Amino acid sequence: MISTSAPSAITGLPDRMPSYDGFCDDIEAMIRDTLPSWRVQVMRTGNASQMGEKDLTSRLCIYLNQTAREQSVSWGFHHEHPQRGSRSEDISLVPATTCGIWIEQAYFASHQRFYAIEAKRLPTPPDPKKERDREREYVCGDWQRAHDRRKPISGGIERFKENKHGEDLPRGGMVAFVQDKSFDHWSTQVNGWIADLSTAKLPCFKASWSAADQLTSPSNERDEQREHVSSHLRPPNSQSITLRHFWVQLS
Repeated sequence: MISTSAPSAITGLPDRMPSYDGFCDDIEAMIRDTLPSWRVQVMRTGNASQMGEKDLTSRLCIYLNQTAREQSVSWGFHHEHPQRGSRSEDISLVPATTCGIWIEQAYFASHQRFYAIEAKRLPTPPDPKKERDREREYVCGDWQRAHDRRKPISGGIERFKENKHGEDLPRGGMVAFVQDKSFDHWSTQVNGWIADLSTAKLPCFKASWSAADQLTSPSNERDEQREHVSSHLRPPNSQSITLRHFWVQLS
């Protein structure tokens, strides 16, 4: 059951404020409970296993926003939330009202996000226009240049780990649209790619990889749905981040 105890309209410091972790737990519970009905809707199109990442992410964001309004929760979902430079987060969570919100003695204005989500397809399709390896993009982009500090930071976990997505936030999420093969296959693959990065001799940007970056054992398994958790140290002077991985089967 989603908590709606957090105030949705604030004119001053409220008497009782939700903890940040409790707030994130409620957000993740709503995502968990909403994914099955969203999956049914998107599967009715008949081509969910072939749909592109932007289309799927946009549809998911719209559906989550509609659910949030129906449940009168204190947050909303924003697609392609801009960050520094030309970057944007796939889905960011922002206050539901223009008044903003207090979370654990921190005030978030109406435009400020407090939770970020990155969405990826599994498998990531090749890019016919660019000669780059996208297979491992859930973890790290441009795999053949993984240790080249000049390459774009284009991987999913990589963006969070380098503090480019979810900047300075202690928690965030990833959604995997699984369009081929099983959950077990992809958990083995993802952890294997992280292991490869952790045993490499060369540094990878500012944040180094280790076995501690690997996904935990699955939890909250339902039909066509699975979750993992991962924790990542970030560059010096940045706090670590814990990611909740929501995987949904679309094949």
